[in-house]
Formats: sequence, C-alpha cells, structure tokens
Amino acid sequence: MKFEKWHDEEVQILIKLYPNTKISDIANKLGRSWKSVSAKASLLGLCRRKRWQNKQWSDEDLIKLKSLFPCSSKNQLVVALSNHTWGAIRYKARRLKLSQYAWQYNYLTSTYQLSDVERAYLAGIIDGEGSISLIDNRKSSQRKLTPVIAIGNTNLKMIEWLSGHLPKHYKHSKQGWKSSRLMWIIRISGMHRVRWVLEQVKPYLIAKREQADVLLEFCQLRMRGRTSYSVREREIKQKLTELNFSRKRKLADREYSSLER
Repeated sequence: MKFEKWHDEEVQILIKLYPNTKISDIANKLGRSWKSVSAKASLLGLCRRKRWQNKQWSDEDLIKLKSLFPCSSKNQLVVALSNHTWGAIRYKARRLKLSQYAWQYNYLTSTYQLSDVERAYLAGIIDGEGSISLIDNRKSSQRKLTPVIAIGNTNLKMIEWLSGHLPKHYKHSKQGWKSSRLMWIIRISGMHRVRWVLEQVKPYLIAKREQADVLLEFCQLRMRGRTSYSVREREIKQKLTELNFSRKRKLADREYSSLER
C-alpha cells in the first residue's frame, strides 16, 4: 500500500480544523482517508474539543455563574444557566477556580442537626472507636489527599444510630482482628462532610482533639480552590500521620506491658 507524505500546508490545515471539525469532513477536504487523518492527528498530539466546550459564555452568564455557583445546588444552576449543560457549567467553574463548598456545608448544617448530648456521645465514640486521617489516594494520575473519619464497632445498634445521625457515608463489615465477631465500619470522607462532623464534636473531643484541629486547618486551606498542595498542607499530612502512629505505638506498648504482668 502506498502512503502519501504529508505536506506542510496539509499539516497546518489539520491543526486548524481538527479541534472543532469532524474527521470525515477534514478527510474529504484533504483527499485522505479517515484513518490517515486520525493517525496524523494522534502523532501531532492534537485533541478534539467537546461540544459543550465550544459554546461561548456571555458576560451576563459569567456574572450569574460567579454569584450563584458557590451557594447554589446543581438543579438551581441548570435552571439559572439554561443555555449551558451541567458539564459546561462545571468545566467553566473549574477554569474560574470556583467552589461549591459553601453550599454543601450550608446544606449539611440545615439537614443534620445534633443536640449537645448527641454531639458529646458522637465525640466519645470517635475518641474511643474512631480514627481521623488523611488518605493518600495514589490510584489517580495526580496525588489526592482525602480527609476521612472512620468508626469501627461490633455493636450493630451503635452503628445504626450513627447511620441515622451522620451525613452521606460508606458502611461495610469485616471479620474482627482479635476475635471472630463481625465488625461494622462507617467511613465518612470528603472535605465538607468531614469538616461538618469535626466542628460538631470538636468541643467534646479529648484523645483526638489535636488530630481534629490539624485536619480542620487542612480543610480550611483546601477550600480556597487551589489545585496543587502547598507546603503547609503537606506538613499537615505528615503531622497527622505522626500523631496517629504515635498513638497506635503507645497503645501497643501498653498492651504489651499488661501481657508481661
């Protein structure tokens, strides 16, 4: 099979048309096959723009987006910006470094309300049976630190109470480490959910008060809308790891000394 060499003029036309024009139309214009055009674009590292990225944003729509996005739900935004899809709204908000943390936190505050007794009870459970940590998610292409509160217990009544008083969470069970009893684990993750829980229980925490203070500082820093992690945020990750490790080591030493007696 004979392959025709690409000329500079054809390459320039391909670069200009490829992001917004159908490959079949480019192939007809250049007198080449669909595979030839697609292969050349791949070699040049060209990318096609999604349809919702091509639509222009008016000044009025941008003003609406900046004022509504931080404090509105998805449905409210789609209605207010009816000329754009939800994907286009999210893409533009990300480019403008806008965040919905304010709306999400206000939603949690209005939906979940705990009494002082319930806050103290939840703080005691987290102190004794829970963990406060930053999970380093290395599965994705970019590093992502996720705040997590995990609570484990074999008492199903306690787990059911927690399920009814905590925001969106993941519940699962596993075999106990030291016994054959089934252990239930509740896992709360996400910046706004973890922040809400910690602010509810912080006045009543004793053993894990320092971890709560450190993680709350991390949440406040991340809510500024940065993409990369600052030096202080990395220091918080290291500090939290040290606090949790030192506590586990103290518990292990205490258990070992009791066995020796």
